[in-house]
Amino acid sequence: MLVTSCGGKEDPDPVPVPPEEPEEVDDGSTAYEASGEKRFPIFAWYSLEPGHLKPESYKNMYDCGFDVSYSQLTRMKDVKESLEAAKGTDVKLCCRLEVFSASQVESLKDHEQLWGYYIGDEPSADQFAQCKEDIAKVMAADPSHPCYLNLFPNYASEEQLGVSSYEEYIKRYISEVGTPYVSFDNYPIVGKPGVMRPAFFKNLEIVSRLCKEAGIPFYAFTLSTIHLSYLTVNDGTMRFSAWSDLAFGAQMLEYYTYTTTPNDKFTSAILNKDYSRSSLYEAAKALNAEIHGLSDVFVGCDVKKVGCIGAKVVHDGLPAIGQNDLPDHFKSVKPSGQGVLVSEFSNGEHEYVMLVNLDFDNAQDITLGIVGSVTEFVADPSVPSRFRIRPAQEKRRMNPGDMALYRIR
Repeated sequence: MLVTSCGGKEDPDPVPVPPEEPEEVDDGSTAYEASGEKRFPIFAWYSLEPGHLKPESYKNMYDCGFDVSYSQLTRMKDVKESLEAAKGTDVKLCCRLEVFSASQVESLKDHEQLWGYYIGDEPSADQFAQCKEDIAKVMAADPSHPCYLNLFPNYASEEQLGVSSYEEYIKRYISEVGTPYVSFDNYPIVGKPGVMRPAFFKNLEIVSRLCKEAGIPFYAFTLSTIHLSYLTVNDGTMRFSAWSDLAFGAQMLEYYTYTTTPNDKFTSAILNKDYSRSSLYEAAKALNAEIHGLSDVFVGCDVKKVGCIGAKVVHDGLPAIGQNDLPDHFKSVKPSGQGVLVSEFSNGEHEYVMLVNLDFDNAQDITLGIVGSVTEFVADPSVPSRFRIRPAQEKRRMNPGDMALYRIR
């Protein structure tokens, strides 16, 4: 099995969810009624460990909004125990195998809680041939479940990548390994106070562009654990990464990590080392509920253009947009602070514009000039998975790292 450094599939089938019952609200808005036919997948890295493989633990995970769980379980007895514990909880498991053998796969492939098989993390290009071989062994025994492999971010060194450029690394992975997706990790905020890595958006731009050319989806991360130089992790930073990922078209959101690893360099995550809930549990739960509530918007969306307006610094991979180059029906977008990311995308018969607050520390106000019919989505703070739609307002306040979503057709 290939297992390299830890950082943080066939496209998972959407899980049907029943639509929320709309409530009457007298503010000029109407309930947004999701189809209930799609569920945007959310993946938890470093999940439950031996001693905590209990149905209640998986129920809590699903309640927090996680659909797929990956644990560092290397013994087959633990893998099977986890699958049994997850029964009836709607959490599927990405299982790690002791060896890539037909007998191991045969013993797991028919379990109802199986999502797929973990192959490895952050391989160099020199390891791609071995990755392909490992995947082929698993798929020969079980072609029905995906094999999961995650790639380096663009701040990895040439030595780590095994090639001279990040774009070459992704191109070679797509052509040589050939999984029907690309998953990569990038944790953009370092230090305390947090400072953003300059090439975060360039990483998203490269992966989204190359995956679109190849006709495959990509999966991306948000960081949910304090460790090493990653000392600023909160609701604003998690939202900033997650909404940025979705603005570029990510089709699965991955969290690194769900539990706090026993390594002394990790201090907290969504669950603390004693498995009590940290403050990030409720933050992740609310964020995940909002994403799930907008599954019809994001699952299968086609991103047309991503840029920024009003940014105080240059963001590589996020070109500046002038007021004359705004999406249809937007005459002006004026942020009060550090500027906003602007994403234009479509899904089915609808076209959307999403703004993301580029400031993960502070809220900012946006003032819009709207021409024609534009509706905005407004989350219900008491039920985050429920949204309402109303005519777009001239002014809107955006919390740190948060987004504002508009439908223009």
